[in-house]
Amino acid sequence: MGTKGVTGPLRIPDSVVHLQLDHCSYCSGSLTDADIQTVKIRVIEDIPEPQPSKVVEYRTSVYKCPHCRQTCEATDPATSLPGSFGPHVYTKTIINSFVRRLPLRKVSEAFLDDYRLEISPATLLTIQNRGTTRFEDCYTSLLTKVPQLDIVHIDETSLNVDGENWWVWEFTSKKFCVYVINESRGQTVLQKVIGSSFKGVAVTDRWKVYNTIRFPFRHIQFCWAHLTRKFEEFAPNNQDANTFLEQLRTLYHQAKQAVDEDPPEKKREELWVTFDGALSDLINRYMIISLNSTSSSAFKFQKALEYFINGHPNWLTFILVPGLESTNNRAERDLREVVILRKIKECLRSETSVHTLELFLSILKTARMKQLQLEEFLYKGLTGQTNPEFTFDS
Repeated sequence: MGTKGVTGPLRIPDSVVHLQLDHCSYCSGSLTDADIQTVKIRVIEDIPEPQPSKVVEYRTSVYKCPHCRQTCEATDPATSLPGSFGPHVYTKTIINSFVRRLPLRKVSEAFLDDYRLEISPATLLTIQNRGTTRFEDCYTSLLTKVPQLDIVHIDETSLNVDGENWWVWEFTSKKFCVYVINESRGQTVLQKVIGSSFKGVAVTDRWKVYNTIRFPFRHIQFCWAHLTRKFEEFAPNNQDANTFLEQLRTLYHQAKQAVDEDPPEKKREELWVTFDGALSDLINRYMIISLNSTSSSAFKFQKALEYFINGHPNWLTFILVPGLESTNNRAERDLREVVILRKIKECLRSETSVHTLELFLSILKTARMKQLQLEEFLYKGLTGQTNPEFTFDS
């Protein structure tokens, strides 16, 4: 039967080309007096042929004002950036490096193939780093907005920086994402980004550093995906753990179904009390079972239960907060971009490259989440035509 075909919407043509014949393609007879039987219409969308780069000499007039005696000079968007390459080159370099995830060697080859423009990988690295200067205010704005979010998902992954293990921290919500790369996986980064003024809800895994922030009760949601994986590791070899996991999943799905109906605040409070009580009973019952068990996997089961207990009462915050997700899958999905880039780049060599990566990952991810046209957004930001700021919503 095959896969069902998908046809996109027809685009409005930019131009119309009339295809006509002067002579018959079979007998070569003249068609000057022949009637046109019908006109077949076919819309074709194509891309322009690769164009060579343009080299333009700009002669900038410098004036001394006769009124205020200040020196001023003419400007053009093409001359707004340092060096001998224009904003389109900067834009393509950033897109190819951080969106299409090409190594600098491949970016260099793409410029040569598409535009007959020779740029070395070292020069492309300089272009990347210079490009950050136009978006520093934008990146800073993203950072300052994190403590104001109603809901923020937080996760981290490792990154090789000049042979040392650094960490990429991600703070994301539905339409907003910011990355911070730091040597530390400890509380220093959290305190710097989240601070003490955070009043929203943080969705995280059970990495111990999140406990040091001392989120007030009901202001943190631990990830259920991490929780179930803890038990899935050994549940097939432990009947008690397997039964516990089945009952845990049943309780979880019942809680999810209850909040999917979007109950009012008072009802949410009642649901939380009900499910928290059921959860506590389930944990206590199986903790006693694990302590009395002599099976080889009983110790692992007990440790997983302790992991569960230490996260209490922050497993059911999603019942209390409308729109709160019960897993940290959102952050893990967004962090995959970093994981893929890590495999491509293998290692960053300087703190300058570290900042370039965190800045462009942040603004490009947020721009895409807000459905902005990336090349237009970058070009206008690089040339100073618009202030590359975002509007923020949690």
